[in-house]
Amino acid sequence: MHNVRYVRVSSPRLVRLRKTFRTIIIRAVEEQQSILSPLEMDYLRDFLSTNNFKDGDSFINHEFTQNFETFEEAHVIKEEIINLDNLLKASIYICAFCPDIKGDRVYDPISQAWYCIPCYEEYVKDHLDDEEDEKRYEERVAIDIGLAEEEE
Repeated sequence: MHNVRYVRVSSPRLVRLRKTFRTIIIRAVEEQQSILSPLEMDYLRDFLSTNNFKDGDSFINHEFTQNFETFEEAHVIKEEIINLDNLLKASIYICAFCPDIKGDRVYDPISQAWYCIPCYEEYVKDHLDDEEDEKRYEERVAIDIGLAEEEE
């Protein structure tokens, strides 16, 4: 059985500090993505215009003969945007299921993701097959919550 990790903050000052820090990090990622997205579009627009691609043309039947460097640059930028998004989703800042930036987090080593507590309970309960699994889950949550309270 795996041990989940709970991160709980009860001090109102620390809760406010945590939310502020999460907001700063998320805004920095969004700002970087907002800088990269227009660059990607510019490269794609340039690539499509130099290859005489028009609205309604099919990518499958169109022969792209020129300016592959701009397409490759657009692809690199798109990968960077996706990477930033994936790093943010894999972090403790945002719940893996919902866009919640508030509240305490639970790390599940099986899925290797951070969840807000309501989503984690929903996630685990969705994967229960029978009453025995349900009982084991309830015991594990009780043990995990007890351990988390002891660590504080």
